[in-house]
Amino acid sequence: MNLNSDNSLQDLYRRNLVLLGWVTVLFLFPFMVYNLTMGHIAGGILMLGLIIIAAANALSVQYYKHWLIPYWLFFSAKLYTLLYATYNISEVVLFWSYPLAFIIFFVQPRFPARVMSAILAISMIGSTIYLFEMELVARYAFTLLMLIMFCDVLVGVLIQMESKLSEQAIRDPLTNAHNRRYMNDILEVTIEEIRREFGPASLIMLDIDHFKKINDKYGHIAGDTVLVKLVNLLHKRQRKLDYVFRAGGEEFVLILRNTGLQQAISLAENLRQNAEETDLHEGEKITISLGVAEYQMGETGVEWLHRADELLYEAKNSGRNCVRPAVLDELYN
Repeated sequence: MNLNSDNSLQDLYRRNLVLLGWVTVLFLFPFMVYNLTMGHIAGGILMLGLIIIAAANALSVQYYKHWLIPYWLFFSAKLYTLLYATYNISEVVLFWSYPLAFIIFFVQPRFPARVMSAILAISMIGSTIYLFEMELVARYAFTLLMLIMFCDVLVGVLIQMESKLSEQAIRDPLTNAHNRRYMNDILEVTIEEIRREFGPASLIMLDIDHFKKINDKYGHIAGDTVLVKLVNLLHKRQRKLDYVFRAGGEEFVLILRNTGLQQAISLAENLRQNAEETDLHEGEKITISLGVAEYQMGETGVEWLHRADELLYEAKNSGRNCVRPAVLDELYN
């Protein structure tokens, strides 16, 4: 299991794995010593093996961010030890299955956690049917299954919350466009894709013409409404490969993956016409100016953005409500 991801759930799994390792060592060590001194050699050796695995994995996750020994093997060893102790000691050992069921969901992604919890439930409930009276079996099965279901629901809620928080972290709260910080990340990813020959990519940088006059004349609430409507328009026109970002104020950036310059200019012209024809503000004609730049090998993301920004200002200096570069024939002659 690779734990190098920056995902917050992966960070939680990593912290829990380290904690699990050291807690396992701390709690199992006296039981190991007790079993060995009481002559339960097999049980003591099993616990010693768990301690070694737990300590090795805790160190590996803490310093190298990955398991030295796969978790499924660690889980298998714990389950076997639990079954052995249940068979050879008493029903009191069944209590140890509860923390094991709980832990599974907080050190593994949801699907493998469900699989492991099902294996745990089938193995432990099956052993109690063979070893103990049905009254105890029924109570144990009910409580174990309830705990597993509760953990699964709880993890589902945490996953939903993490997804919402992650989405909020990369979105502009007003327009729901992606924010500038996320734009920098996607620029790096897009440039890397180009270097790996996944195809060309282009930027469209656009700006609302005379936006300050809208704010001054109708107020900032009206200006915010125009921004929201424009982004909604951009989202409707974007393809699945495209990204829409709010770079700041009334300025937006579109990253068009697998898109050459000619296609990008055509898309930009369509956006310009759609913005002009759409009622972005009642009683006021709203237009946009756009600059289009295809990525050139060797450029940084900042340099690429700068070229698109220069073309945007060229569009504004050319009378606004236009796209630059505009004449495709001149680009290929």
